[in-house]
Amino acid sequence: MAPDAMDDAADDNPKAFKHWFSRALVEGLGDQLKRLDRRFDRDAYRNVIAPLETLELKARVALIAEALGQAIKRPFPEAAELLVRSLPPAFDPATANGQHFIGWALAHYVGRFGLAHPEPALSALHAITQRFTAEFDIRHFLLADPTATLATLRTWARDPSEHVRRLVLEGTRTRLPWGIRLQPFIDDPTPLLPLLDALHQDPSPYVRRSVANNLNDLAKDHPELVIERLARWASARLAEPGPPAHQAHADHLALVRRALRTLIKQGHPGALALLGVEGDVDTVNFVAAKRVVIGQSLLLEATLTNPGARDAKVVVDFALHYRSANGTVRAPKVFKWKTFALPAGETVALAKSHPMRDVSIRRHFIGAHRVDLLVNGVAAASRDFQLTR
Repeated sequence: MAPDAMDDAADDNPKAFKHWFSRALVEGLGDQLKRLDRRFDRDAYRNVIAPLETLELKARVALIAEALGQAIKRPFPEAAELLVRSLPPAFDPATANGQHFIGWALAHYVGRFGLAHPEPALSALHAITQRFTAEFDIRHFLLADPTATLATLRTWARDPSEHVRRLVLEGTRTRLPWGIRLQPFIDDPTPLLPLLDALHQDPSPYVRRSVANNLNDLAKDHPELVIERLARWASARLAEPGPPAHQAHADHLALVRRALRTLIKQGHPGALALLGVEGDVDTVNFVAAKRVVIGQSLLLEATLTNPGARDAKVVVDFALHYRSANGTVRAPKVFKWKTFALPAGETVALAKSHPMRDVSIRRHFIGAHRVDLLVNGVAAASRDFQLTR
């Protein structure tokens, strides 16, 4: 299970993900471990988790791992085996519930206390990632012993579990949100290429999405390498005997679009060319609401025309220049709008509604803001608006 949607919940929302780590769930883990191991110190565990409900999400995860470290009175290899025995069944979206979230805390324990025992630690992460995800904590092992850990990941790339194969890619993302940055692979990403080569045609969309995520991270530091790799995969597909399968082509195109999303927003010529973006497009009109109340939506309208003699493929995005608490303007945040074909000589009208509500990763502040219309990665027009309460 991946925590992909966690960013969307506000911290003060009763449905925020931190509340999955409830006292009942966390104490239930302690009770279960006591049943499995009479040496487990349940009182010490309860003492450590006492401030649980005063903490935010990641702090709760760290606190549970600390409590486990205080309460498990066994060497790490035995502790890892105990935690694996305590796991719920492998994640199934049809029956998913909050009990799977405890896997994050277990993975955090392994990452913190298991570095001196990589074999049982990685074996435990293999089991845990099939319940939640171990992408944050396998990074400790990649930094401590990259050669041995990458060898394990090459084996996991053939694992029957899509959750394990996904971990191969999310765990090696160089700039994973909330995760430790993998600076050695930012400096030299070539050790990651065999993993990407092995999984870019994976039958699972879940895994292919992670291939694209991994490439998107790499593109922030090595854009030409990513473009070359995607072009190589496309050429290999064309060289395969027989007619190209429609679904395989669609799957590859979806991967390419997601992998290049940052470069497309930047208007990178190589990325645009790889997606076949070409042709002349003029911006006839761009309208944005002049005043927006925090919690409501910014309404955008744009009219584009193709003055050329051939069809154009168009990527339309928009960039918001948010105001900071001190009144300064932050670096723009780019959002997707639409990708489409615009026939020669024709005009299209677009409309977009973008929510301006506070979330855990973004707070809004009143004052002047700006929105840019991006056409094929280039700012074609800008409008100012006031954000109010």
